[in-house]
Amino acid sequence: MATGASQSNIAQSKLRIRLEISLIALGLLIALAFAFVLSPLITFANNDGTINYLPDILEAVQWIFNALTFFVCYALTVFAIYRFSASRYWTFIFIFSSATVVKYLMNVISAFFVFGTVPSNQEELKQQIWIVVFNTVVELLQYALVVIFSTVILSRFKRLSEIAEKSANKMGIDYDSRNKVFPFKALVTTKNPIQYSALIAAIIVSAFMITNRLVYDFSVGLPVDLIDGLWIAAGYLSDILFGIIGYLIMILVFNRCDTLDIKYRVKFSNK
Repeated sequence: MATGASQSNIAQSKLRIRLEISLIALGLLIALAFAFVLSPLITFANNDGTINYLPDILEAVQWIFNALTFFVCYALTVFAIYRFSASRYWTFIFIFSSATVVKYLMNVISAFFVFGTVPSNQEELKQQIWIVVFNTVVELLQYALVVIFSTVILSRFKRLSEIAEKSANKMGIDYDSRNKVFPFKALVTTKNPIQYSALIAAIIVSAFMITNRLVYDFSVGLPVDLIDGLWIAAGYLSDILFGIIGYLIMILVFNRCDTLDIKYRVKFSNK
């Protein structure tokens, strides 16, 4: 019969594999959908101009797509940092980083299959490569910041939990660090390490979007009238809303992961 420690290790291993498979499947789906569906449709709509409102609809679809892409994958990574040791959760970082690179490489490849176009000269090829490299680096930088802040926050929580567990064991008291995290006692708080990590992630993503918008607006110039100014303001508000929705998505994913964690703990503790 397995000991309590071995049962815990089996449950943790099963959970990790399940989450890794989910992230791999999601990463591949995101890459394929972006490269062969969303990106070609946006390019076609912007070049065609037959349906005036189609680019706006596709922009909204891309907004939703990006929200799900970033925050579901970020949530899986943050939960992995919370639940597993560094020797285990690095695979999540590798999986999503690889999926990001593949996504933009496949986007270039899809241009050939969908539109039948290839770079006609060396200059155009360099431009395509630069776009791929730039977009990949920006997204990976954003992801790296999320990982770094989450690691700092959750590493401190783990150290304190280890100290508390040792003290509880000396007194013969059962201690489970999960009780300090789940269930969530408030929608937004900096006291819960995993929620704090999600909040930081949402702020980072919104900050990147706002920075990108600022660069674009300064390159285009100041608004020409009130309506133009209102549209610009709405753009910045949408970037903030993006972060808020993203935070809520991460909270939902965390709860789902925790439910799965409990399921495996119960399942393997009965064996």
